[in-house]
Amino acid sequence: MNQPTAIQPPTPTNAEEKLGHTQFNVDAGNPHFTVDPAKCKACASKPCLWICPAENFRLDEKGDLVVSWEGCIECGAVDVICHQMGNGAITWHYPRGGFGVRHAAG
Repeated sequence: MNQPTAIQPPTPTNAEEKLGHTQFNVDAGNPHFTVDPAKCKACASKPCLWICPAENFRLDEKGDLVVSWEGCIECGAVDVICHQMGNGAITWHYPRGGFGVRHAAG
């Protein structure tokens, strides 16, 4: 009689560990999204600060939004939440072919 095979549960990881295995092919000078600074300044809630899992949106010491598109994992969350909140300050599209994020096994 065959014995059942024991299945090992996956090792738990957090988002930071997973992002450590992510590779980027940055298309220098060609961001795949743009942000309208005037609309961002008028946005009181700034949901981009808390929705981006890669934390690519932050405020500088003057309270202005600073964006790092080069580390974007292309999940689309910022574009969706910005438009849902009625701001529409972000214009997002996929990077050109061959550029962008590659999620490597880890």
